[in-house]
Amino acid sequence: MAGMVMQQGNHWYLGFVIPAAVGSLASCAAMIVQMREAKNAAELYEGTDSDTVRQAPATADFATLQLPAPPPLEELLFPAVPASKSCRPQHAWRAVCHAWSRRSPPCDGQPDARRDGRNDSGLCAPIGIGTDVPSFAPPMPVPDGMPGRADASARTVTIDITRQGPHALVAGTTGSGKSVLLESWCLALACLNPSDRLHFVFLDFKGGAAFRLLRKLPHCVGDVSDLSLAHAARALRALESELRRREELLARQGAATMHELGHPCPRLLVVVDEFAALRQRMPDYVNRLVSLASLGRSLGMNLIICTQNPLGQVSADMKANLNLNICLRVRDALQSSELIGSPHAAHISPRQPGTAFLSDGADLTMVRCSPCSCTATWVRACQRAAAFCGLETPEPLFSPPLPRHVDGNDLQAASLDMRMSDRLLPSGQCGSHASPNAQATSARAAGAQATDAGTTGAGTTGHAAKAGESQSHRQCPRPSDGLSVGLRDDGIHVSLWLLTLKGNLAIIGAPGCGKSTALAAIMQAARESGWLALPAKPPWTARLIQPDGRMTFVADDADSLLDPLAQGDGAMDFRRALDDRATHVVFAVRSARHVRYPEDCAQRIVFPTPDKSTNTLMGIPADLAATLSEEDWRTPGRAVAMTDASFLVQWRACNGGPTAPRER
Repeated sequence: MAGMVMQQGNHWYLGFVIPAAVGSLASCAAMIVQMREAKNAAELYEGTDSDTVRQAPATADFATLQLPAPPPLEELLFPAVPASKSCRPQHAWRAVCHAWSRRSPPCDGQPDARRDGRNDSGLCAPIGIGTDVPSFAPPMPVPDGMPGRADASARTVTIDITRQGPHALVAGTTGSGKSVLLESWCLALACLNPSDRLHFVFLDFKGGAAFRLLRKLPHCVGDVSDLSLAHAARALRALESELRRREELLARQGAATMHELGHPCPRLLVVVDEFAALRQRMPDYVNRLVSLASLGRSLGMNLIICTQNPLGQVSADMKANLNLNICLRVRDALQSSELIGSPHAAHISPRQPGTAFLSDGADLTMVRCSPCSCTATWVRACQRAAAFCGLETPEPLFSPPLPRHVDGNDLQAASLDMRMSDRLLPSGQCGSHASPNAQATSARAAGAQATDAGTTGAGTTGHAAKAGESQSHRQCPRPSDGLSVGLRDDGIHVSLWLLTLKGNLAIIGAPGCGKSTALAAIMQAARESGWLALPAKPPWTARLIQPDGRMTFVADDADSLLDPLAQGDGAMDFRRALDDRATHVVFAVRSARHVRYPEDCAQRIVFPTPDKSTNTLMGIPADLAATLSEEDWRTPGRAVAMTDASFLVQWRACNGGPTAPRER
């Protein structure tokens, strides 16, 4: 055809024919080269069934990577324990005790070389088997179920997050084995480190099933899921408060890192599963994790973030501090290259969940995670080892939100916790020689200062602080310091609410919110504290006489008495009592319109409403009013106390029965 066209003089046709011919020849040459490479790869496994050999894809230079099946995790942790006995409880807890004994702290005053920042192996644990892979080397095609060339030097892979991190990012698609990796990693750390040197906080935004067994570890000081966002918010506020507490501790001691202290705080490992869901549902709290990633290294706080797609989910500020990257199977080579600088993870076989590539910025390692064959047994082994070694249960870093109903049993339990902490401390002081649990309980009883909306009280979380800090002595509150009228919530912890009358007290709220119940709770708590309760003539509901002889008057529905135009003996008696500094007046009103603060009352307790502006006008701080939810204003007895600080409270139910939700 080309010759016929040239005979006719249409030479311009050659401009179409020649490029097409060159392209066809180039395609044929590329196909021949790929066929020869596939043939050479198949010859590596001469004698293997040809049906089991996976050929390299024609459209890529990468083929499926595989590693042999790893041994169970317990064999990597305790090789001296026979495999037949590794899942027996009587052998498991002894192995854990032996591992913990090798990491026990030194005697007081003696230096500990293992706490040197360069040699600290406190968070070093095996997770599986693997081999080093050059980042520039393309994967080799291998048959299903058989190791390839890269597996010839397979070894036990350990991760030291203190050296390779200090924080880690784990990524992988659904079914790639992220949950297995996190469970094996955390369980290995728990089996190798005692509960007084390592603590866990689990944030599971995948329904709470990922850490259902690990939350029973004695190392766990907090566990939340996306089923309760209010509880998750408390966890993030507690982490920020703990970060600030450790900064203050280092500043007082003049130290740069936690390892320089004689008795450092336990290392805190925060594990977040499904970070993308946390970022989507709680965007206002993500900055707290960014601060932890930026400042946690020197404070002994480490972070493990797990997500399905790292692209666009992790900010640049956080990614700059996530030096340790673990990429399981992903569907896009771009995701793999973003995380580990190589597209290797996009070619992991779906038949090998738990296979991942680990990059710490210096080396690239292919690893296959070792699952634990009996996780529940080893969790119970850690519990039994902690009891055998005499390790006290660490105090929770945060507590659940306020309950909807509080009765006398709840107050007795909270009072018992306060008495136990008082018993642990000489003369009720939070001194430098108190035990970790005593310091934690007493510091929280004194009132932890919340870092987010809702509180302005002073204090610290006191999370497992040890004897190395020389802090000023603080008097720990006792149940005898006030009236036990309910529970208080400072945004992080729920504790016993001891109401101390330091002047007149105004209780403000709409009808049906629980004002009369609050007055009844005060009178019942006064009788339990030895006060004398006497009947009184109108306008008073009752008279309370304290042991020191001070008189307290109680008045309900005092709106008409506060009206400036009110006349009568009752209104005059009420105004005289308000102005009398020798007596206290506790009164309840529907509206704050006629309540003068601080002339009429030094303390206020306000029942919130659905309208945020109304709450602010009644005196609730704006930051606390912004955090009040529908449950807070619908729950009977739920109020905001503005005494020495502002915090949420739940009044005790004197009748002992539940109350119907408020309707507005």
